[in-house]
Amino acid sequence: MNIKGLSTTLILLLWPVALLSQSYQVKVIDSVTKEPLELATLRLLKNDYTLFSNNKGSFDLKLTQEEEAEISYIGYKTKKITVAKKDTLVNLVSQPNFLSEIVLEKTVNYTHSKKIKSENRPDQYFGFQFGTENCTYIPNKEKKKGKVTSIMLYHKKLRSMNFVDSALGRDKNCKGCKVDYLASYKISFYEYDSKSKKPGAVIYDKEIIVYPKNASGKFSIDLDSLSVPFPANGICVGVELINTKYNEPKSTFAFIGPTLGFYEYKENGLPKSWIRYRNEGWEFSHVTTRYDKGKRSNAMAVDISIKN
Repeated sequence: MNIKGLSTTLILLLWPVALLSQSYQVKVIDSVTKEPLELATLRLLKNDYTLFSNNKGSFDLKLTQEEEAEISYIGYKTKKITVAKKDTLVNLVSQPNFLSEIVLEKTVNYTHSKKIKSENRPDQYFGFQFGTENCTYIPNKEKKKGKVTSIMLYHKKLRSMNFVDSALGRDKNCKGCKVDYLASYKISFYEYDSKSKKPGAVIYDKEIIVYPKNASGKFSIDLDSLSVPFPANGICVGVELINTKYNEPKSTFAFIGPTLGFYEYKENGLPKSWIRYRNEGWEFSHVTTRYDKGKRSNAMAVDISIKN
C-alpha cells in the first residue's frame, strides 16, 4: 500500500471541508470612541439572515463566498459592506439628533401603574415574511409622561393544514402547506409625528429581540428593567419579523409562525397602523380598504402597561 499517496489523497479530500467550516469575524465599533457596539445587527442581503454582535462588538460568520450585508445600530447610520473571507473591522458613524428630545429621567419615582388595552380584541390573524414590520399607535389620553413596563401581542398558531386567507378573512384549507420557519421579533418604539401622521424618530436606543413560540394565546414582553419612555403624545410600537435561525430561507411564500392578531377600525382621517418592508424602501406606509360604509384599516392588537 502506498501510504504517502493515501495521505495526500486524504488531505485533498478534507481540504474543501476545512474551507467550508472556516469562521471569519466582523467587528463593529464607534467611529469616534473606537468602543465596540454590542447587539448591532448584521443582515445578509441575499437571504435576510440576521445576526447580533456580542459584548465585544463581533459577529462570527462561516462563509464559502463573499456576501453583501447591512450593519445597523440604533443611533448610528446604517452601513452596507461586502463580507469577504477575512476578518473585517467596521466603523459606524453616529447620527446626531437621531432620537427625539424625549428623555426618560432615571431618578423619577413613578407612583401609578396603568394598562392601556388595544382598542379592540383581534378578530383576524395574519402571517408575514421576514423583514416585515407592523406598527400601531397607542395614544396617551392623559398627556402624562411615563415609562413602558410591558407590551402584549396576540398570537394564533400557524398550523400545517391551514392558513389565513386575507381576502376572505378566515382560515382556508391548504393540503400542501406546512410551517416553514419560526420568526423572531425585533421590537421598536417610535414617537408619533402628528404632522406626517406616522411613526417618527426612534425613542429607545437598544435592540429588543424576543423569540415567540408557534402557539396561540397572549405573548407578554417584560420591559420594566429597561428605560423605554412613554411620551405625552403617545407611542408607536413596531414589531418586525426577523430571521435569526435559518441560513437559506425562502424569500417569498414562506409560512412563518406564529400569526399576529389584528382588528379592524374606521380610520376617520387619523391612521393608527402602518407597515413597511426591508426589501421595498423601508418606509412606513398606511394600507386602507374601502367598504360601502367608508374607509377601514387593520391594526396590530397591542396592549401596553406603563408607569407614570
